[in-house]
Amino acid sequence: MIDPTNVHNYAHTLALQSQAHLQQGDIAEASTIVGDIARISGVNRSPRITQRIADLRTALTPWQRSRAVRTLDDLLAHYRLTGSSRTNKS
Repeated sequence: MIDPTNVHNYAHTLALQSQAHLQQGDIAEASTIVGDIARISGVNRSPRITQRIADLRTALTPWQRSRAVRTLDDLLAHYRLTGSSRTNKS
């Protein structure tokens, strides 16, 4: 019941949801939610949100070859939240 117009709080709530999906083994949904966080925080990026995105992506490392995580990596590269992407889609 977090107001989505409060981007900072909403992003942190989504991060908790992503972490819960990750713990349940739902990698696709966890990846999708991290991508949503990257999208909504693209305009107003805080260091805490950026760090949460990085921590969640690190937690997805065992599944980095899955389609969901590769798609997430491309999205994070687009928003310049990672060092590089598999492709050059900027």
